[in-house]
Amino acid sequence: MLGAVILAGGKSERFGTNKAFALLKGKEIIQWSIEGLNEIAQEIVISVKKIDERYKRFVSGKIKLVEDLYELEGPLVGLYSSLLSMNSKYVYIHPVDSPYILKDYIMYMLESIKGYNACAIKFEDYSFDPTHSIVNKDIALIYSKKLIEEGYTSLKSLFLTMPNVRFIKKSEIKIKDVDKVFVNINTKEDLEIEEFK
Repeated sequence: MLGAVILAGGKSERFGTNKAFALLKGKEIIQWSIEGLNEIAQEIVISVKKIDERYKRFVSGKIKLVEDLYELEGPLVGLYSSLLSMNSKYVYIHPVDSPYILKDYIMYMLESIKGYNACAIKFEDYSFDPTHSIVNKDIALIYSKKLIEEGYTSLKSLFLTMPNVRFIKKSEIKIKDVDKVFVNINTKEDLEIEEFK
């Protein structure tokens, strides 16, 4: 069973307003994510810092809205709070500011995690992306809780702490249009660029 967490708890400081609700080609950015993930995941959690009424309209049988359990800032708090409410063995971590979902990419990552506790993408500069990744829910819960208790709240800390994590070079992925997966809408300029593509 595959679940997905949409991390929507950020402050959108560079964007200026909550980018989850910004329109891209006539559709809210979060709606792009939900529609794409709905075809793949058996359960979806929208992770938020505090409940915003605008998210409630997306809640349905398989879509939940989960508020952070801790006052601490950081995406790991959102992930941990979400994982506690989930039943899936594997969970895809998706940032709300990435509108495009590629089913082939997620299936590739799901296949790649077999025998590992997590699977993430490494770039040419040796940095890695802790989102657009898949984790084993039970293992991620154990390590997330420990890290949060120690005051660490970045997603990267989870991938650097968990044992048996597989990092895949982005250059090794031979999936059509895979670059779209990593498109992030951080600013109004980013939105304009995507609007006219």
